[in-house]
Amino acid sequence: MATINNVVRYCIIDNEAVTRLQLRATIYKLRPNYSCVGEADDLLGLSQCLAKCPNLLIVNSQLSDGTVYTVLKHDENRTPVIITSDYVECEEETQGLNKVAFSQKPVSQKEIEEMLCKFETMAWKR
Repeated sequence: MATINNVVRYCIIDNEAVTRLQLRATIYKLRPNYSCVGEADDLLGLSQCLAKCPNLLIVNSQLSDGTVYTVLKHDENRTPVIITSDYVECEEETQGLNKVAFSQKPVSQKEIEEMLCKFETMAWKR
């Protein structure tokens, strides 16, 4: 896993501030060595987060200005992504992405733990 001192750099993209706060707090509780290097609530912010070259993205599929799939499909780094959504049918649109996991909202602490474990397993295999 390409990290500095085993610190995973991640970004959270969700149009709901409370969801971003809850995700960040839960990840800190589960993985205090992970570092949140960016947050966004729209597609421009997602592009800006991608420019920071995080190790992991946690994104809500539906933002106020559109879906994240078009931006993610042009990510040359193929950043691993955990996708959350209010809509089950959105999972079909994730084909071709470097998807770690897909979860319907609300996401529980147990689900976050499972998704982070899956990410870590995938990252170490690289």
